[in-house]
Amino acid sequence: MTYMVSLVTRTIRSMISDVVELDYALVDLKKTFKGTTSELQDFYYESSNIAKQLGVTSQEVITSASSWSRLGYNTKQTATEMAKAASIMKMISPNMDIETANSGLISIVKAFNEIDVGNIMNEVISPINEVGNTFAVSNSDILEGLQRSSAAMKMMGEDLTSTIALFTAGNEILQDASQMGNALRSE
Repeated sequence: MTYMVSLVTRTIRSMISDVVELDYALVDLKKTFKGTTSELQDFYYESSNIAKQLGVTSQEVITSASSWSRLGYNTKQTATEMAKAASIMKMISPNMDIETANSGLISIVKAFNEIDVGNIMNEVISPINEVGNTFAVSNSDILEGLQRSSAAMKMMGEDLTSTIALFTAGNEILQDASQMGNALRSE
């Protein structure tokens, strides 16, 4: 009997904690979202559907949208696309959390500003995943290396594809994503 009461208590506390975290995520999104209240409400309901489709939580989708919204990608459609992209990146990359996916994708999109956010799946995620599946480097390592080196590589006139190739070639030897990302940045 004591075990059952304890289990129910923990479950209720967990539910309350989840609701509070979701509320914080929504408040954070509302601060930077430039759409109407009804668009924000639509996004909230759509985030639940996205989360179910991708196997992530609604809070992760909303947090992702909030990160993109702070950078100016704050229409309902863009927030939805970017939240989906970060969630997909998380799903296809073992041991990656949504914050890592968001920060990595944000760094890449901002550094290589010619990337169309509506086509982020084809221009960023697919090449990273293809290289991660083909060579001795993980998606997480590629994202970390790109996060460290993208801005510098863009300043040197490189595009995303060649930056991924340079990072992958060096990382297969070094086997240290942060060191290789820093090396590309300092060339």
